[in-house]
Parts: sequence; C-alpha cells; structure tokens
Amino acid sequence: MPEARRTDLVLLLVALVRGSSYLTAKTATEAAPVLVVLFLRQLLSTLAGIPLVLATTLGPRPRWTREEGKVGAILGLSQTAVSSGGSPPAVPRARCN
Repeated sequence: MPEARRTDLVLLLVALVRGSSYLTAKTATEAAPVLVVLFLRQLLSTLAGIPLVLATTLGPRPRWTREEGKVGAILGLSQTAVSSGGSPPAVPRARCN
C-alpha cells in the first residue's frame, strides 16, 4: 500500500474515533456524573497505553527528526485544545435597567 494512502487511512481512523468519542461521552454523562466519566476515560486510556509504551521502550528506539517533533507537538497541542473544550467559558453580562 502506498504511504500516502496509508496516511489517509490513519487520519480517517483518527477522525472516526474522535467523532464517536463525542457521542459516547454525551451518552455516558447522561448516566453518570461528569467527573466519574472523565476518571474512567483517563483510566481506560492509561491502561490501553501501557502496552504501547512498553513495546516502544523495550525495542529499538525510533529516531525522530526535528520536523517530525514540531509537527507532533503542534498536532498534540491542537488535539488537547479540542478535547479540553477549545473555547473559554461564557461570562455573564451585566443587566442594564
């Protein structure tokens, strides 16, 4: 499979996972308090990530270029902003009588 096609498929998979996580979170917060849902989400992510961390730290380490590091940092920060809400909280306006 060409690398461009593989990259497109990975990006599509990421978009599907992120889109479905919204619906899942919305449904879960209707059944349980928000903090419980957030705790369980982080716990599940941590447990799922442990094998990935072990697999990458026990084998040979990949050498990243400076450009890959920059792109990774930008994408990571943007994903964090999106998953954290992305916008500041609304400020109530004063009433003018």
